[in-house]
Amino acid sequence: MTRSAVVVLAMALFLPALCAAEEVADKDGYAHPGLYVGVGGVYVFEDFAKDLEDVGVRRDNGGGVDVRAGYRFHPAVAAELAFNWLTPDVDAESIWTVTANGKLYSTALTGRIQPYGILGVGVITSGRTNVIGRFGLGLETYITRHFLLSFEAAFMKPGGSFDNDFDYIPLTLAGQYRF
Repeated sequence: MTRSAVVVLAMALFLPALCAAEEVADKDGYAHPGLYVGVGGVYVFEDFAKDLEDVGVRRDNGGGVDVRAGYRFHPAVAAELAFNWLTPDVDAESIWTVTANGKLYSTALTGRIQPYGILGVGVITSGRTNVIGRFGLGLETYITRHFLLSFEAAFMKPGGSFDNDFDYIPLTLAGQYRF
């Protein structure tokens, strides 16, 4: 599938959510616009290149920390900055990433449970620095109107000198506060 087809498909799927009326979409008050901050833990399923083992580099899954801050502009749209510090169990340095992400929420589910899609781009550093892409799915579960738990599964795809060396899947469980 070409990149153009992927963009057109994504627009076709999410455009109705962007066009929905805000007052209808946020009938319960959980999808209100505003600033949010969050912190949580990350478990990393590595998908590092198989050729690392061929040269004697040990590789395994690991963990880390996730910190985010963002703004929900509309019940269906948010933008955020996410920082991940990861310690995958490899014979290498720790990895950190910073990504700017867009989040699209369903306007059909704006109550206490809200699924979303996430797409972002940023930088990855582990002895060298390069660009990285993030795409995935998540679920926010509101405990109160301002406090929620978030679960996210994403695929991180670095480019450049990291290409095919550091693909990984972070599973994030975090608490967030919405102002």
